Amino acid sequence: GDTHLQWNYLDSGRNDLLRFLSIDTPWQTTGVFWKAETVRKIGYWDEKLASYQDWDYHLRAVLQDDLKYLKVSEGYDTFYRLDDSSASISKSYYSARNILSTVYLVEKFYPLLVRTSALKEDRHGFATFIFHVATMYYKYVDKEKGQSFLKNYLSGLGYSSLFVNSWCSYMMYRRDKAYPKVFRKAFDLVPVIYSSNSILKIKSTCKKAVQ
Repeated sequence: GDTHLQWNYLDSGRNDLLRFLSIDTPWQTTGVFWKAETVRKIGYWDEKLASYQDWDYHLRAVLQDDLKYLKVSEGYDTFYRLDDSSASISKSYYSARNILSTVYLVEKFYPLLVRTSALKEDRHGFATFIFHVATMYYKYVDKEKGQSFLKNYLSGLGYSSLFVNSWCSYMMYRRDKAYPKVFRKAFDLVPVIYSSNSILKIKSTCKKAVQ
């Protein structure tokens, strides 16, 4: 099951905070050496989370104004393999518990993130993550709350009402198989209209092929 991909691709040239916000995670748990005082300052993993614990922790670290870190991209010291058991996090990704945990994560960081200069420069990646979470919320947990979640947070990021309502309609009509297929296909126009500013797909550059 091993792949030819290297994680911890650190040299994308993009701001690390923006990469984390758009789920383009530049490094994962085993890729970091910590000083003990840094861990004490940041705190420990958030036990309310069913997944994304490492994302939460590293984002908290990057948001520390006085924390400095060095990125070293030479060599390998860890191989990462997914647990093949039914109890693994990846197998429960679409469970209600996991989705509500991710909703909590957005609610946790949003008040802080909207004040950061990086997010003001590039809100798009975080909006894509919000759309991803809202889609799961709508499809697997609660349709009404999923719609409200998407609308509230996209509006809070400063998008126009037309943009917000277009993507809310896309999520509701295009992704819900309760509606006729011909009707749902019409909403394929939304990503086309907003092709230069689409929030449809998370783009990951955190892995690259090993030569």
